[in-house]
Amino acid sequence: MKNMSDSLRIISRSCISLSRHLLFVYDIIWHMRIPNHPSAESIQLTKVLHALSDPNRLRIVKSIANKGEEVCTYYSYEFNISKSTVSHHIKTLRESGIIKVRVEGSQHFYSIRMEDLNGKFPGLMEIVLSADPESY
Repeated sequence: MKNMSDSLRIISRSCISLSRHLLFVYDIIWHMRIPNHPSAESIQLTKVLHALSDPNRLRIVKSIANKGEEVCTYYSYEFNISKSTVSHHIKTLRESGIIKVRVEGSQHFYSIRMEDLNGKFPGLMEIVLSADPESY
């Protein structure tokens, strides 16, 4: 009976250890997932305009247009705003359909969905990007 009890204890510990490893792997996969982007057809003008209504988001979009792809930390330093605030702005821009994310390792690079936006709202981004920074 003692051998069976010891065996059950060992099996129980192994199951607990395995479940911890599986949770760890799940956590890694969850945090490295590629964020969803709305399809080009589902981009809505009201969401785009709302996302562009914030001066910091507008600065981020103009920076992407001028300098190309960058990571979140760059915008935090460039505009002197916290990384969590930049992440919030990036999420708003992504969910509205203005930017897309490319994941390379642990880095997330952001770019403007110019083709999708010009196809849906011709001329809008040209007007937005030509705005004087002092006016917002």
